[in-house]
Amino acid sequence: MLKKTMICILIFISTLAFTSCAQKNEEYIEKSDFLLDTIVNIKIYNAPKEDEEIIDEAFTYIQELEDILSVHKEGSDLYNLKENAGIKPVKVTDYTMEVVKRSLFYSQKTGGSFDITAGPLINLWRIDPPDGYVPTADEIKAAQAYIDY
Repeated sequence: MLKKTMICILIFISTLAFTSCAQKNEEYIEKSDFLLDTIVNIKIYNAPKEDEEIIDEAFTYIQELEDILSVHKEGSDLYNLKENAGIKPVKVTDYTMEVVKRSLFYSQKTGGSFDITAGPLINLWRIDPPDGYVPTADEIKAAQAYIDY
């Protein structure tokens, strides 16, 4: 759910970077890392080598977001929410509250096409290689009982 939001934001930023930097001069600085459960690749075209610290700052910020918003990272806000769902309240950062509020807004605006509560269904697939899994129709139906923003 929030992972999708973050991925959309990164795709948008990447699209801007790639389309605005599409020039004949192919000189660039670049770094990649595995964050937010995907490979994040940042390129800066026509930048001096010293500008690598800009990329480092971007990766630091993305890491901070992952530390707060990863549903898989023990101690993150979303991990704590998942572990305590239906058990007890969890204190979260203002940033997480804003992401949740916006996610609810888009869940309502799309009539559920984007649904912040889709986690139980998404988790059925256990996408992390090599443990991928295709759930049965009964498992999908059971998970859908918990999905409805």
